[in-house]
Amino acid sequence: MEVQVKMINGLNFETIIEEYNAQILAETLNNQEYSMVIIGDVIAQRYSVVRVMTKVENPEANVEITLNDNTVIKVYVENYNPLVVLQSINSAGGGMVSIGEVVLQASQIVRIMRIKQETVA
Repeated sequence: MEVQVKMINGLNFETIIEEYNAQILAETLNNQEYSMVIIGDVIAQRYSVVRVMTKVENPEANVEITLNDNTVIKVYVENYNPLVVLQSINSAGGGMVSIGEVVLQASQIVRIMRIKQETVA
């Protein structure tokens, strides 16, 4: 899967992760035993990663995430439950959290809301 990575210094890069799993990547980025991690074929400083997301937005996106830099990300979260997402963010302690197929620094999140589905009359 092609992903986009944003670093704290503004450096952005794209890479391919063969078996992308946002939850596992978030756990790796939160592992304090590592100073550097591999993301695809790129070695990056673990604590400088701000965001990892798929290059192509999921057309079934059902959740909108607004970040403190006014970036809006739309993702698909299976069986979206705001309480479960909130608990995941709070337990990250400002570290990295996975929401759907995106991995974010929890401290960057300003708002998460369900995308209202348009009804056809």
